[in-house]
Amino acid sequence: MTTGNFSARELVRIIGGLLDPTNENLGRYLHRVSMATGLPVRLIEAAWHCEAVSKNTQLILRAKAEGIANEKRDTAIRFEQIAGRLEAVDADFYRRDIDALRALASRTRSKIDRKR
Repeated sequence: MTTGNFSARELVRIIGGLLDPTNENLGRYLHRVSMATGLPVRLIEAAWHCEAVSKNTQLILRAKAEGIANEKRDTAIRFEQIAGRLEAVDADFYRRDIDALRALASRTRSKIDRKR
């Protein structure tokens, strides 16, 4: 995934993930993104509200978003490797687990590849 053409708001959404309205409000969500990036909350709020942000802020957001995407990609690869190992041991016995791991890897990859 390349985040080259994503807006600052989209990068904040990649870093923050889904906003869970039962556990956090928007302020807490933006604070969580601030803690993850090391940027002040005010800069994250500016990015969220589509205000102008500096090139440095944009670069930090992009680097963190790409790091998260790489971690998810690595996780999908690990799921597929585990499925392959289970298949090598006893494909019939572990069929449900193998299918579940491959489906999870596929969902993880589709989340990485789609633009939010």
